[in-house]
Amino acid sequence: MNLGLTSSGRMRSWALVASLCLNALLMAYLGTTWIERRRAYIVAPSPVRVIELLAKKLPARDRDLLLEVYRRKDARLADAEKRYQSALASMSDQLSLDELNEMNIASALSNLRDRRLAAGDVLIEILQETIPQLSPAGRQVLTQSLRYR
Repeated sequence: MNLGLTSSGRMRSWALVASLCLNALLMAYLGTTWIERRRAYIVAPSPVRVIELLAKKLPARDRDLLLEVYRRKDARLADAEKRYQSALASMSDQLSLDELNEMNIASALSNLRDRRLAAGDVLIEILQETIPQLSPAGRQVLTQSLRYR
């Protein structure tokens, strides 16, 4: 049965279907990228992740300097991160209980904040030791990285 489509009409139909499929793929990619970016703003990066992100952007000499200072304080930062993860697990345990106890929740939140600040303090120490030694180009990268988006 011929629907009256010529060979060029069939080609146009196939081109339309292919175009629609490609558009669907593009929309899926853009949607995923948008969601991932939104997620990045919802959760603050860990101090280790901040170091990694900065190291990727800095010029080679400055990157080496940052990583050298980081390696000297790595054990302290790892310990602070471990304590933060433990406090996070404790908070999660409190939230999963059927009966919530406001005092326990407040205590878990306070502990979580304190542990997060302790990890942040080690990051600040790393930056305080690194920044005075950065090149002007490295400081410019740092300035761009710290700007609110």
